Amino acid sequence: MTATDIAMTNDAVQPLDRIQSIREELDRLARQIADFGGVRPSADKRRALRTLAKGLLWQRTVIASYLDSSDFVDPATNLMLFIYAGATDGQAGTLSAGACCEAAGVPRTTGLRWIGILEQKGLVKSTTDPKDKRRTTVQITQEGRAVMDRCMTAIDDAPTAGISY
Repeated sequence: MTATDIAMTNDAVQPLDRIQSIREELDRLARQIADFGGVRPSADKRRALRTLAKGLLWQRTVIASYLDSSDFVDPATNLMLFIYAGATDGQAGTLSAGACCEAAGVPRTTGLRWIGILEQKGLVKSTTDPKDKRRTTVQITQEGRAVMDRCMTAIDDAPTAGISY
């Protein structure tokens, strides 16, 4: 195989890689739209869902305090509830990572680790404060908001569905 043949092969592979990348992104967006049904909750419904999230976080905090054990703390869920509840209409609210960790009921190191995991999943975005490098802010992403909108809507629509005694 000559150098020209190798160059032509490499040039042919790059467009194929780009096409594959675009295809994967379109598939991801199609799944996201299908999962959400393409419908966003109204501003009033979103306020009600945020209130529900705050209530769920409070209930989880009370339960954990009565059980007197950190074994009952779920950092990822508590962080998502707090960050979702802190989001404002139409845009993501910016919250300090410290406040998120405190609300989740976990040490800062644990909370930051979970914020990193949630960020890898595309649910939140963390940013270092340019004025104070020690401070990190967190906000929910559009994907994170859509997931939490669906979750809170499902809870709100059927709070006892699937529970039988």
